Amino acid sequence: MTRLSIKLITIIFAAVIAICVGSAPTFALSGSDWQAGNIISDSLFYNSSSMSEQDIQNFLNSKVGNCDTQGTQSAADLGYPNLTHAQYAAQNGWSGAPYICLKDYYQVPNSNQIISNYQGSIPSGAISAAAIIKNAADSYGINPKVLLVTLQKESLNLIYDSWPLLNQYKNSMGYGCPDTAPCDAQYAGFYNQMNNAARQFSLYRKNTNSYRYKPFQDNSIYFNPNYSCGASNVNIQSYATAGLYNYTPYQPNQAALNNLYGTGDGCSAYGNRNFWRIYSNWFGSTQFEEQFIGYKSHVSYKGWTEYSINHGVTGTTGQSKSMEAFKIDGEVEYSSYNINTGWQPTVNHGMISGTTGQNKPIQAIKINPIGTLATRYDIYYRVHVSNIGWMGWTKNGQITGVTGGASNNIEAFEIILTPINSSAPGLTDNVYQNKGLATNISPLTLSVTSHVGNVGWQPTVTDNMVSGTTEQSKRIEALTISLNNITGKTGSIIYASHVAGIGWQDFKKDGELSGTTNQSRQVEAVRIALNGEIGDSYDIWYRGYVRNIGWMGWTKNGGSAGSIGVGLQLEATETRLVLKNSTTLTQQTSLYNPRSMAAPESYALNYTSHVSFMGWLNPVQQNTFSGTTGQSRTVEAVRINSSSSIYGNISINCSGYIKDTGWSSGVSNNNTCGSTGQAKPIEAIKLSLSGTAANKYDIYYRTHLSWLGWQNWVKNDEASGITQSNYAIEALNIKLQEK
Repeated sequence: MTRLSIKLITIIFAAVIAICVGSAPTFALSGSDWQAGNIISDSLFYNSSSMSEQDIQNFLNSKVGNCDTQGTQSAADLGYPNLTHAQYAAQNGWSGAPYICLKDYYQVPNSNQIISNYQGSIPSGAISAAAIIKNAADSYGINPKVLLVTLQKESLNLIYDSWPLLNQYKNSMGYGCPDTAPCDAQYAGFYNQMNNAARQFSLYRKNTNSYRYKPFQDNSIYFNPNYSCGASNVNIQSYATAGLYNYTPYQPNQAALNNLYGTGDGCSAYGNRNFWRIYSNWFGSTQFEEQFIGYKSHVSYKGWTEYSINHGVTGTTGQSKSMEAFKIDGEVEYSSYNINTGWQPTVNHGMISGTTGQNKPIQAIKINPIGTLATRYDIYYRVHVSNIGWMGWTKNGQITGVTGGASNNIEAFEIILTPINSSAPGLTDNVYQNKGLATNISPLTLSVTSHVGNVGWQPTVTDNMVSGTTEQSKRIEALTISLNNITGKTGSIIYASHVAGIGWQDFKKDGELSGTTNQSRQVEAVRIALNGEIGDSYDIWYRGYVRNIGWMGWTKNGGSAGSIGVGLQLEATETRLVLKNSTTLTQQTSLYNPRSMAAPESYALNYTSHVSFMGWLNPVQQNTFSGTTGQSRTVEAVRINSSSSIYGNISINCSGYIKDTGWSSGVSNNNTCGSTGQAKPIEAIKLSLSGTAANKYDIYYRTHLSWLGWQNWVKNDEASGITQSNYAIEALNIKLQEK
C-alpha cells in the first residue's frame, strides 16, 4: 500500500523536510541498525493497549502548536513570504479554509463524509481522530503507535501539518492505493482508512499463507518498484515484519540507509525505512520486548475466532455455542478439561489445548505465565459457562470452570495481563465448581511429542490432540510416539518420517526418535500404523498441517500424510485411535505429492525362479517378474527368499502344479516350490499368506505361459496357469497389497 501525492511537488518536498526535521531522533539512530528481517517485534506491533485515547490525543497535541485554521499565516515555509497559506492554496486551485489539524479532527463513523468541516462545534455523533485511532487499534489488535507511524509515513506529514488540505485525509493511510493505479474510492476518508489499515495488518497475521511475504522463512524482496533495481533474500523473523512488507512491498537499499533522513538514489524505496526510523524516533527501539500474549478459541459450529492480544474476550456468549479448543502464543502454559477424557496434558507456546470436530466441549481451564512473563505479569482470567454465566476472576494457573458438569460448558473466557501483584479486575467468588472429576479410562492411548525448530521438544500430548504448532511457520524436525496399552492385546505403534534431504526413513516404534535433531531438517510427511493384535482391533487416523497449505485430509493405518517433493515443512499432526471401522472420518487427500513420488512399500519381498538350462536366477524385488519371456525356457521351481512387514511376520505359502506329477505339497519362505534337475516345468501355481500380519495384505500374482503370454492377476490361493496342458510357466510376478 502506498499513497499517491496530494499536494504539488513543493508541498510534498516541504512535507518530507518536515518529517525529517520534525521527527529528529532522541537517540543516535544509524542505518547500520536496520534489520531487514525484523523491522519490529510482534510483541510491540500487536500491543493494542500501549496507549489510551487520551495518550493519543496528548501525542497529537504535542506535534502541532497553533493550527492555521483560516490559512492566514505566511507561506514563507513554501518559499512565498508575500502570500498566506490560504492565498497559496487558492493560487493552486486547492480547497480553502478552514484547515483542520489532526488533533482537532472529528468524523462521524461509517459516514461518507471525508471530514467534519466544523466551525468550533463538534458534529452530532462525531468522534475525534484520537478515538478513531484507538477504536481501530482495539478492534483489530494493533498497537496505536504502529497506526500513528503508518499515518505519518503514508500521509506525508499529516500529524505535523498545521494547515492540512481536506484531501490529505482522504487516503491518509495509503490503504487501497497501489503504486500502479489510483486509490480506490470505496476506502476514502480518515475513518475508513484507519480501520481498513488496522484490519489489514490483522489479516496479515491471521492468514499468513494468503499473502506474498511470509514470516519465518526466506523471501525475495525488491528494492524498488522498478524490478531492474534488484532484490535480495530476507529471512522474515516476525509476523509484524511480514505484514509491513505486504503493506509496502519494498526494502531500502544501502543508499537509502546511508542517508537515513534524506534520499538515496534512483533505486531507493523509503516506506519501511521510514516506518522503522519514525517509530524509533518517536517511541524508542522497535525490538524492545514488551510482554505479549495472543490467543484464540475454537467454537462449536463456528470454528476458530480471531486473535485477541494481551486482554479481551475470546469465544461467544448468548449463542449456546461451546468452546472446544484454544491456543495461546507467548510465555504461557495452559490446560483444558473435558468430561470425556478429563484434564489434558499441559501445553505451551501456541500449541492447541482441547479438540476440534469431536464434540468434546471444554468445561474448565488453567492458564499460567512462565519465563520472563511470570517475573513481571499476572494473568487474570475468567470463564463464561453455559447455564451459569460469567464466573469469578482467578489467576496464574488456578482452575476455573466446572468439572463434572455435563451441561456446564465453557462458551468464552476473558484474559487481562496485568503487572505482577495487581488487584483482580473484578469479583473473585464462584471461580470453580467441582462436581466430580472425570479421568481418561481408554484402554489404548497415544503419547506424541514433536521436536520443533527454534523451540525444541514440545510437551507430550495424547491422541485426539494436536502435536506441533499451527499458524506459526515452525517446522517439525522429529517426533516420538508411544502406545499406552492396557487392552491385554499385543502389538506396538510404528511410524516413519519423510525428512528433507533424506527421504523416507525406516519405521521406528514405541518411543523411538523419527526424524532428526540439531540438523535443521524439516519433517515433510509421516506414516503411522499399528501392528500385532491391536492392529486387528483398532484403526489409527491422522493428518498433517503443511506450510502454505494448512490441514490436509485424514488418512489411516500406514498412509502418507503431509507433502513430498515440494519442500514444504510439516508443522503439526493430529492423531485419533478408534475401534476398527468405528469412526465417521473418511480418507481424503492427505498427501500433497505433485510429482507422484512413491512411498516405500510397507513390506519387503524377494524371490527367484529356477529356469530350464539356466538354473537359479538372481533374486528380484516385489512386483518385478522372475524368469524369462520370448526364450522358450520354462520355470521349474520357485523360491521365495524373504518377506517382512511393518505389521509383523508374513509367510508366503507356495504350491506348484508340476508337469506329469500334479500339485506339490505347500512350502513356505526359503523352501523350494517345484522341482529341479528333473526337467519338469511348473504349469500352475498357488500362493497364500500366513503369519501375524497375514490379515493386513492380499497376495497378488500372475504367470507368463508359453505360447499364451501373461495371464490375468489372481490372488490368495487361486491358481494361475493351466494344469494338464502343454503351456508351461516361463515367468511370474508377485506383489502384496494392503487391504
